[in-house]
Formats: sequence, C-alpha cells, structure tokens
Amino acid sequence: MSAPAPTRRVVALGVLGSVIGGGLLARAAAPLTQPLPNGASQDQRRFLAEAARWNLPVLGRADAPLTLVLFFDYHCPFCRQLEPELPPLVAANPDLRVLFAEYPVLRPDSAIASRMALAAAAQGRYLPAHDWLFRVQGRYSARMVPALAAAIGADPGRLAMAMESPTIAAALRRNLDAGQWLGIDGTPAMLSALGEIEGAVPAPVLQQFVAAMRRAAAPA
Repeated sequence: MSAPAPTRRVVALGVLGSVIGGGLLARAAAPLTQPLPNGASQDQRRFLAEAARWNLPVLGRADAPLTLVLFFDYHCPFCRQLEPELPPLVAANPDLRVLFAEYPVLRPDSAIASRMALAAAAQGRYLPAHDWLFRVQGRYSARMVPALAAAIGADPGRLAMAMESPTIAAALRRNLDAGQWLGIDGTPAMLSALGEIEGAVPAPVLQQFVAAMRRAAAPA
C-alpha cells in the first residue's frame, strides 16, 4: 500500500497508553464516554477491501458479512486482555468475523511470535497457536517451537521451516506497511466499516459496536 497519510477516524475511548518499545503504544481503554464512529475514512475503506483478499486468519465464518480487522502484538498486555472477549463475541454474532492482522511492533521478538502463529496457520492450527502465544510469558524464540507444536498438535519440523518462508515474511511486511499507511501507532486497534476503535474494549462496548455495524449494513 502506498498512499498519502490518511485522515484517521478514531472512537474516543478515554485511551490510556503506555510506551512499550519503538515509540509505539500498548493501549488500555476506559469505559466508552463518546459516540461510536459512524463511518470509516476513505483510506480505511480501501484497506478493508484489500484485506478481505489477503487470506488473513479468521475467527468466525469466513463469509460473515460483518468484519473487524484486529491489529495486535503478542507482547501487548491489552491485546492479551482483549483476546478472550472475541470468541464469545463471535459466538453471539454469527454474522461477524474477526480477521487477525499480526502487527509485531512492540519488541524485536514480537516478529518471532507472529511467524510462529502464521506457520501454525499453514497447518490449520492458527487459533490454538494464537491462544497459546498469548498465554506464554517472557521473550519469544524459535526454541519454543517444539512446545508450541506439542500444545497445538502440529508438526514441529514443518513449523520451523514455515517460520522462515518468504510467504510469511511478505505477509508480515504487508501488515506492517498497511498499519503504517493507516497511521496505527498502538495496539490493539480494530478497523471496521464504521471506523476504528482502540484499546482493550470491554465486552458490552464491543457488542454495542457490532450492533451498530449491523444497523449500518442493513438495507435502507
């Protein structure tokens, strides 16, 4: 993606940020105090149309009409806080899918975690790997591959080989370029047709946001 710097449209959540590394933020969110966004920017709409063709890992039905794209980093404590809210959200809203955009920006070894997750996706084990990587504390390294493989029922040799593949490197570069182009300077960040929300959004606000997405998508 190459384009002029976009005009960002972000819901005001009373965001509290803490710098983790590289000048980027891991964000926690206070309760919603202002209206939800009511429309994505032109740049965000262009991104959503492109991302739908990227074969990003998905939670929910692949053809669900409502889409949230989540930019996250495994080192982000607020991404870890948000993560368990997503499966019940999708279960309660079968017309919703969450696309995971690995965004390894907070620490140097974040990219190792992302490569492990995408290598697991090549064996159809992305979601178990995603959950396992969030549960693991400390630094990520290739030495964790055998433990990850055992935990998710994957082949460790194939995992190790896939981690170094040009395909995975290109996917991560694409996500990073897209995030920079969109002006995403912290995690977690979620994009939808209504715009962007940031931070560890509580479950009731997530449900409110999905309901607003559904109303906006309904025929007039």
